[in-house]
Amino acid sequence: MPSGSGGAGGTSPGPTPTPGLGCTGSELLCEDFESVADGEVPGAPWHPLGESCMFQASQFSMGVSTERAHGGSKALKVTNKHFAECRLSGQFTPADDFWVRAYMYWEPNIDLSDRETLVMDMTPGHRTADDPAVRFGYRSKAPCTDYAGPQVTIIGLGGGESTGCASRPLPTGEWYCFEAHIEQAAEVVVRTYINGEAMSYQSVGKEQTDAITSVGAVAEKLDHVRLGLFSTSEAQGNVFVDDVAVSTARLGCPGN
Repeated sequence: MPSGSGGAGGTSPGPTPTPGLGCTGSELLCEDFESVADGEVPGAPWHPLGESCMFQASQFSMGVSTERAHGGSKALKVTNKHFAECRLSGQFTPADDFWVRAYMYWEPNIDLSDRETLVMDMTPGHRTADDPAVRFGYRSKAPCTDYAGPQVTIIGLGGGESTGCASRPLPTGEWYCFEAHIEQAAEVVVRTYINGEAMSYQSVGKEQTDAITSVGAVAEKLDHVRLGLFSTSEAQGNVFVDDVAVSTARLGCPGN
């Protein structure tokens, strides 16, 4: 399994983006995977996968593939759940107010029942543990049993855990555009959008809200975006990620 040696991708000026995807060269991070060799994962500003990942190679795989793509001809393909040290973590300059955008394709056969499943999260610094993090994905387990849907969970930042889910199905079997708007001047405040539609969140015992906020103020800034299939159960199947960008301005969803 590749350990992250190939490819370009990166901060400004970065690689030439595929036309129409909304990358201008001024982003904090922009990756379309087009310059990465098949089967590899991109290099800097992405960290190499941990050395222990080779021992998980029989259970999961990660690498750029031409099997599916949103823009251009390539996307990152991830097969099956794996541990945090085997997620692809990319560094960007922290900002108090920023946006992240990614296109995602979840194969329909991935079991999302009674679990938390995600393919993207954000961390302060390069982490090889599950938290602290801001998690995006789908949650049907507590505290979202009555509100299963796309989730935001802030865990290990500012004390305690804040979780909300959007009470709607996650798009599967098709590309969709995911966006998150994050403010972190003091507390972390997160809003998310799917195909341009703002999500609202609820969880057991909590009122509906348009944002999820950390329990308290945070000392460390989010400055890494992480890609990989995480699940509180054994999620099996393929997810694809393409056209990932972090910016101080909203990039929107070109091509959707």
